[in-house]
Amino acid sequence: MPGVGLLLLRGFIALILIDQCLAYIRSGSLDLLAWLAVTFVIVSGICLLIGFLTPIIAVFAGVSAIAFMISTLPFNHTVIDVIILAAALALLGPGAFSVDACLFGRREILIAGKGHKLRKEI
Repeated sequence: MPGVGLLLLRGFIALILIDQCLAYIRSGSLDLLAWLAVTFVIVSGICLLIGFLTPIIAVFAGVSAIAFMISTLPFNHTVIDVIILAAALALLGPGAFSVDACLFGRREILIAGKGHKLRKEI
């Protein structure tokens, strides 16, 4: 079930990024630098959607959302959502249903309770 939750989180952030870029494209006048930024963010959204290099792309999404928020005033609540969710995704990782899980394997973190001893395996 945590893998499904992370899949939903990745999909939500990716769809927000792609939707915002498409709205920006439809708005009209884009210079070369804006086209490069939009293309890069759309590719990042697709990478998040499939779960490829998730922690790195999530950090990039958060930083680009901060840059967008600084460059355009007043603040947009959607941008703040992307910043918070991207930070959470960067810390949590891609989840079981991702390309990263296929490439690098799934990771499980076990936290021992008070009564349990941690086992070291050599």
